[in-house]
Amino acid sequence: MLALLWGITETSAQESFYWYPIFKPNYFWAPSAGYGAGIGLNGRNLFLDGDAGRSRHRIQQFRQSTSIGWATSKPQPGWTGWLVVTNVVRHLREEFYGEGPGALVTSRQIIHRNRATAEVRRSQALGGSAWIQAAGGIRLDHVLNFHPDIPGSTLPVETTAELNRIEAAGVQAALQGSLDLG
Repeated sequence: MLALLWGITETSAQESFYWYPIFKPNYFWAPSAGYGAGIGLNGRNLFLDGDAGRSRHRIQQFRQSTSIGWATSKPQPGWTGWLVVTNVVRHLREEFYGEGPGALVTSRQIIHRNRATAEVRRSQALGGSAWIQAAGGIRLDHVLNFHPDIPGSTLPVETTAELNRIEAAGVQAALQGSLDLG
């Protein structure tokens, strides 16, 4: 009886929480973000055994961002896995090529954009290492201004009209959904 109780206690005890820092070269310099600093932290066993927490923060010349996420451990059969991610980004030098199949590199413009996103994913293991994820989220975009990549260049009228429409709309909200296989 004592061994049975000991086994139950041992399997129900949660593993200790631990974290470790993440450093990436693009936290200190990237062509689209410029020079600056950044740090990431990953953690395990935050709320449940095997779950993962993550935090990423960057303060750079052209980009300031923060991202916080949490995921359950590897999904078991059934819809058991969860992933929750939030991002807030201020980007002063984001490349924009237009929307749709007619977008060309020659129409590249640099935009100043603020963006916030929140996404929730639900995972299911399919057997082996295959999985499926259903996702839903919301994105808030605010284009503050834009200018041609090359000063003095002439931009296609369609791309400029498209950005004028996006800029005039102020903050735009979009619901997004997806189904991913892996």
